[in-house]
Amino acid sequence: MTPLRIALIAEDYYPQLGGVPEHVHHLARELDSLGHATTIVTSNMRKQELGVPVQHADVRRIGTSLVIYANGGVARITVGWRLTARFEALNMVKPPVVYNAGLLRAIGRGIDTTAWTWLGSMAGQQLFYAADFAQQQPDVARRFMVAHVQALRYVEDALFKGINRDEVIQIYVKNTTITDPALYDRMLHVYNEVDGNVNVEALDRDQDFNVRQGQQREKIDIRALVDPSFSDYAVQRLGRYQR
Repeated sequence: MTPLRIALIAEDYYPQLGGVPEHVHHLARELDSLGHATTIVTSNMRKQELGVPVQHADVRRIGTSLVIYANGGVARITVGWRLTARFEALNMVKPPVVYNAGLLRAIGRGIDTTAWTWLGSMAGQQLFYAADFAQQQPDVARRFMVAHVQALRYVEDALFKGINRDEVIQIYVKNTTITDPALYDRMLHVYNEVDGNVNVEALDRDQDFNVRQGQQREKIDIRALVDPSFSDYAVQRLGRYQR
């Protein structure tokens, strides 16, 4: 196997805590163990966390990462003066592999990554029904959607409104690998789609990008694949969520 130079582009990394930093850190560690030379390119976090794991050996930072709330979602974007020039000043040799794990606009000489420009509209989670299930057991599918939306609202109320927060945190502590309740107060939590909507416009934009990149031969009609009747039923039963 020929060792590769690999750049992992991540909007947030240690000392920021969360899924993306953990994913990027352990991916870099495993790639290094296979003999590759991995560099993490990220931004400076404004909030410095305490007690986080030791960061990767080769981390390059430019700009400052800011949190943006839009359309019921949350995202990060790197800002700063002359980011391209500062990126070039890192003196990185062009790596053959670039993995974009976040929103960092690292547009530099020899490295070009695509950032999300439609903040807050990208789907970070999906729920799919098998066609047979939806067609043959529509009542069960409707009731399942009601329960799913209720669960999302239960978490949303806890994390953003403080309703039954301790109870929800204990569920996470009992059923996930993050067993320190204090960490949940330091995490950046992501909004859920608590009305079960599917943003077909965002999926259309994804298709435009995929077609331009040659990853998709032609666009399909997303609206022919999305059945809003189940989420509509849940909202009819539960009412629209009030943030």
